[in-house]
Amino acid sequence: CEMNLDETVKVINEAVKESPDIIVLTETFYNRRVMEDVKENALTSDSEPIDSLRELAKSNNCYIAFSFALTDENGYLRNAGILIGRNGEIVGKYHKCHLTLSECEKGLVRGDEISVFDTDFGKVGFAICWDLFFPEHVRALRKKGAEVIINPTAGFSESRTCERAQENGVYIVTSAVDSREMTRITSPLGEVLATAEEKQ
Repeated sequence: CEMNLDETVKVINEAVKESPDIIVLTETFYNRRVMEDVKENALTSDSEPIDSLRELAKSNNCYIAFSFALTDENGYLRNAGILIGRNGEIVGKYHKCHLTLSECEKGLVRGDEISVFDTDFGKVGFAICWDLFFPEHVRALRKKGAEVIINPTAGFSESRTCERAQENGVYIVTSAVDSREMTRITSPLGEVLATAEEKQ
């Protein structure tokens, strides 16, 4: 987990040289490919790794969005999305609604609320990985005013991302685990505007 965090901080420090408005990390970036039980390395919203990302957002005047394994205030294990603001404040939290079978088997509990958060560049909502497989999820976000969908993911379908963007007239910002090409920005017309492999 600490190696994942160190690598993430390095990537953020490189990315902020471009003065981005928002940096989107991958799904469960902190404990990705860590063999221990997910409960052993789940974080709370006020844990030190989250605080370090809040400080990075504040010191670089940008938003940072990501997914992580969360132990919530009731002790439930969640796949949570969090949006940190330019001042290091937590702008919003979201609990993944559509869990995979493997997540359920690990004891994660699904969320039951879809929320949209205000930023200074538009309204933002989360679709974490498998959430994007369900048309109703993105449609519900759009109905709540979302203009940008944050999509931290471990899995990916190019056609599905393009379809969801075009169906709803939203931007989708995907940060994928395994491929630079799959980390991309998709336009409301379903066009791929940029991929991470364009910037080495």
